[in-house]
Amino acid sequence: MFNLVLWTIDNELQPFTFERLCTDLMFRNGYKSIVPFGKVRDHGRDAQVSLYKGKDNCNRHIVFFQYSLEKGWEGKLKREIIKVEAYKQEINSFVFITSQSVSGEKRDKLEKEFTQDHNCELIIFDREWLRLQLEEANKDLANKYLGIPSDILSVLTKEVMKPSVPTKDQEEYAWKLFSLGKYEEALPKLRDLIKTTNDANASKGIAWCQYILGNYKEALQSIEIALSIDPSSRELLSVKACVLAESGISTNSRPKLILSKQILLGLLEIENTWELYYNLGNVLAGLMEYDDAKTAYYESIKLDNNIAEVWNNLGTCLHHLQEHEEELLCFDQAISINPDLTQAFVSKANTLGEIYGKYEEAIDILDFSISRDPKTIDNFPYFWYWRASFLLELNEFMAALESIEIALKEAPDNNAYLDMKAHILSSLWSVDVLLLEYAKDFFVFRTYSDASDFRAFLELAKIYQYTHEIQKAFENIKNVINILSPMPEIGIDELKLLGFSIDELINSIYYIEYYNKFRQTSPLAISYSLDEDVYKLSWICFLVTFKDMFETFYKYYEQENQSINSDINDEPTLSLLNIFEKSYLNVYQNIITISNTIALINKETSDENKIQIAENLMIALPQLILVEFSRLNGYLSGLFNVDENNLNYVRDIVSDEINDRIHQAVINIYDTLNQEFRITNIT
Repeated sequence: MFNLVLWTIDNELQPFTFERLCTDLMFRNGYKSIVPFGKVRDHGRDAQVSLYKGKDNCNRHIVFFQYSLEKGWEGKLKREIIKVEAYKQEINSFVFITSQSVSGEKRDKLEKEFTQDHNCELIIFDREWLRLQLEEANKDLANKYLGIPSDILSVLTKEVMKPSVPTKDQEEYAWKLFSLGKYEEALPKLRDLIKTTNDANASKGIAWCQYILGNYKEALQSIEIALSIDPSSRELLSVKACVLAESGISTNSRPKLILSKQILLGLLEIENTWELYYNLGNVLAGLMEYDDAKTAYYESIKLDNNIAEVWNNLGTCLHHLQEHEEELLCFDQAISINPDLTQAFVSKANTLGEIYGKYEEAIDILDFSISRDPKTIDNFPYFWYWRASFLLELNEFMAALESIEIALKEAPDNNAYLDMKAHILSSLWSVDVLLLEYAKDFFVFRTYSDASDFRAFLELAKIYQYTHEIQKAFENIKNVINILSPMPEIGIDELKLLGFSIDELINSIYYIEYYNKFRQTSPLAISYSLDEDVYKLSWICFLVTFKDMFETFYKYYEQENQSINSDINDEPTLSLLNIFEKSYLNVYQNIITISNTIALINKETSDENKIQIAENLMIALPQLILVEFSRLNGYLSGLFNVDENNLNYVRDIVSDEINDRIHQAVINIYDTLNQEFRITNIT
């Protein structure tokens, strides 16, 4: 079942961004003293809280937090708690947030194990918790970190609380327009009318017109003028409550919603009407106080059970309370009362699709609602997005593309629509040659409109590789690397000289977030003065190696499943020796590649410069072999929780072997440079 929040987390969110999002969510869920870490060598936590109990603040309750996007979340959890114990961290609670689903049975089992084996409390928040937090309680964070705009979740029926027309003024042209709902025409006439009268009615009418037209700030100013004349008027207070409520919902302003709630509760102490309870329910829903909102809607229904809008908004409230069977009954009741209430059709379709996976039925209802009232999308700006998402679940990619194209006509700069179109075209262009050019034009457009959109550049690289436009493929890979790399920009000719294939570079880029975290603590810094070309070429070479070794360590971790007390002669240790040998060969080959590329780049420089470059490289690069080999394997060993006994044993063996090879590395670097520099002829 497609869900925008979950899809964005799975496909768009980078690990570091996920860490920040989770830390913000923890802060909002009561951990006010949370301290973010999120670096390599984090000793098993992305964040920490120390809670103090007692007057003397000496009884600490320490909470560690760990966040994971990994599909193998359980392995990640176990690795991190082992890391905590390895660093002798004493903690009371371990909070683990995963983007994957966790069954109740699995949760209970792990919580029991943690209490017994690690003497600490385990708290797991999983995929559904993330969805609920970002769709309901923290929509601003969904906007901030996922780029998903907040929508108005409850629909206010504005005309329900429309103020009365003064009897003495019924024949006035301004009030006739007002009574007919012609608010744009009525507004200037009422402004003319207020010049000749000093009562509250004209200001009340102006406020209502401005409210209906969405000018909430002006509406509040006008209603305050009216209340200054007649401060005890229940009708004026009701209008103010309406303005505050809808303004608060549309701008996610809790202060306005709270003020509206206070006014409505005060009015309900004087009189009970279905309208007041209905509006109170809407305000409470806007405050996400859904249980109280549900009560208010039922009170409204007790007073009049024939108002479709009340049943519809009650259904929306029950959706948030996950009472979905009752929710659908409410939508059906709303439709039976008012078959023209398209909001009920759309809400019912969303629940059938999102909750029950009845995608075909959901699409049929959406199509019916739009055919009945084309203005439905005014209240539901994501109408076409939802329709497209249900079509994707049915593998109807072309139909989904058509829906999202309609959405983009209305909002061509909407990132959610653009991201879905990118997702659809990425899935289609390689299997439907007729869409190839269309997809290419779209991704060119995305790179032109946002020069930092590395995913669009990456997709173009794959398209150009497919069409055998190799130069353009490398050009786009170069753009991706320059966007994501902290090193000086690399040129396309330099990139091609490295000799990596397009596939090697593309596949490595998928690991760039992990690689950047590695580089935060292991920067490419050499104690000798080298040209910046060495650093940027090294950065790319070691990215390719990092990807290769990451996959190798991952395979080792998954297949070997080594024991903490494994014997040094057992198969896992032999596998680890092979991994370290492969790592050395990769790092060594990188050094030769860098030497060769530097020689080609500087082939036309002076003989004096060639000698200086050669001397620097022959001194610095062999040392870089040792440094990079050690740091790379140390980082990945920690990341995949390689057994310390095995690790120390293997390190002792390979360190002796590598020291013996360094002299040969100097000779090979010299030979590589000599092929282009002709150093022997110079000297």
